[in-house]
Amino acid sequence: MAKYAGVTNDIMTQAVVQTFLANSADGESADDLTKLAVKDQSGAGSYATQILIAETLTADRVLTLDLNNADRTIDLTGNLTLSGNLTTTGA
Repeated sequence: MAKYAGVTNDIMTQAVVQTFLANSADGESADDLTKLAVKDQSGAGSYATQILIAETLTADRVLTLDLNNADRTIDLTGNLTLSGNLTTTGA
């Protein structure tokens, strides 16, 4: 597993995933992956946060996160559904 500065847990790069899957019994490829999981092993338990696609896509899509060169936090206590563009400024 790859190590990156500031990351306290292991990250599997696509090359590592491809090697892992090539050696798996079912012969899947990295293109067959349907979700990304980040595992937190820093606390009392071992829990994962998963990012997955919950729909059937008709073409490749890109999700871009622009952090504007600063640390950011997204804190959700409920579900969020947007059906158009949303721009907010100020506090």
